[in-house]
Amino acid sequence: LTLLAKTLLKQKKYHEAIAICRTILRRHSDSIDAYEIMAASYIAIDSIEIAKLLLMKGLEIKKDSAPLKYQLSRLNLKGNDLTATIRILTDISTKTPDHINSIELLAKLAVTNRDYPLAAKSFNHLLKLNSADNKRDNFYKIGVAISHRGIGEYDKAKQIYKDTLDINPDDTVSF
Repeated sequence: LTLLAKTLLKQKKYHEAIAICRTILRRHSDSIDAYEIMAASYIAIDSIEIAKLLLMKGLEIKKDSAPLKYQLSRLNLKGNDLTATIRILTDISTKTPDHINSIELLAKLAVTNRDYPLAAKSFNHLLKLNSADNKRDNFYKIGVAISHRGIGEYDKAKQIYKDTLDINPDDTVSF
């Protein structure tokens, strides 16, 4: 059932995903996956208070759940609480350094917030984690280049841009 709920969430069938998660929680009241999927669905339909309650309940069961904390960071971001969002994402990246979604969001927010050292660190970490997906690697490389440019390391940034274009001249999406 969890796989079905995840599929429904990806298909943006939020109410259906919520219904499946309710069924899961009736059978297994400690299902972290159900809390995560349900919270993500409620966030998507702007039922913020319900999503927050679900996340708090899930975090009572498993306080260091990276997926639940990631959803909590999204909730805080939706509420324009950038400080709390970055704090949560930094915590996740420290305790669960392979949680790609959290590190990717942290990297993007660091660029937006002009915290280029944090952005460079996050994008470089993502490159180490994600060596199989060339399109994402290009995005991460461009993130590193933007970070170097923001720090004032223009030659490094230029070289990364050039190297990325030399390897993938048709990948205009990353640029």
